[in-house]
Amino acid sequence: MFKAIMFTFFIKAKNKEKALKVVNKIKNESSELEIVSIEPYWKEDNMFVVESSYSLDLNKPELAVFITLRVVNILGDDIRIEGPNIYENGLLDFSGQCCDSRIPGVELISFSIDNFER
Repeated sequence: MFKAIMFTFFIKAKNKEKALKVVNKIKNESSELEIVSIEPYWKEDNMFVVESSYSLDLNKPELAVFITLRVVNILGDDIRIEGPNIYENGLLDFSGQCCDSRIPGVELISFSIDNFER
């Protein structure tokens, strides 16, 4: 089962308060996103990493990929995808990056789905 789309947003902001303002803009674009964490990016000052998820609960891979692309398209353009990669026993993963966010302050969006059991 594809439980969720996992997103990582790289946000350019001077402090956590300003990063949270950008997070609110992200949530305005897709209210179903659940924020998991907000942390400073260890490689670069003035950058925050926001981990979030978007609930799917789908069994059909084609529908999971379609909805993923639809949600990513709301957030930005210039989408680069990897996969879908198909493995034994019907396991599949699909991921990519969005390099041109429609949300000011978001530098990069990374996303992925899979149906691996954890």
